[in-house]
Order: sequence, then C-alpha cells, then structure tokens
Amino acid sequence: MVRAVNAILFKAVRDSGPNIRFVDCDAEVTKVRGRYCESRVLEPAPNRADLVFYEWNTVDMGENRTALLNGTGGGVPKGFV
Repeated sequence: MVRAVNAILFKAVRDSGPNIRFVDCDAEVTKVRGRYCESRVLEPAPNRADLVFYEWNTVDMGENRTALLNGTGGGVPKGFV
C-alpha cells in the first residue's frame, strides 16, 4: 500500500512542475521499523518510540483534541493518548 500511495504522490508531484519535489521517506521508515504491524510488535502500540507513520498522540491543526482524547476521534482508541 505504501508503494502504491508513493507512486501516486510521485506522479502528482512530477506533474506539478519543477518547483515541487517528492521526498520518498520509505527507506528511513524501513530502517527504524516505524510502520504499524511490524514483526514482534503487539498492536495497537501508538506510543511506540519508533512509530513514524502517524502517532495517535498527534493532533493536527484543525482537529478537535478533546474529541480525540474522549475516544470519539475516528478510530483513536480511548486511553491510548
């Protein structure tokens, strides 16, 4: 899935012109074993130090932190943040 999404992003960036650059971080994520469902990791493990794809404790601009902390934030399990 990561490769498929990266291919789509790469094409979009390439088609955007010479001032936009695609940065493929997949090799770095692989090196630190930072994906969900890595071997020998009992998921969910949202506070795992090497998790780099998206940490559940992260609140993006515009997100409702209170809703996330109350477990109503679209799949963020209550008690994990």
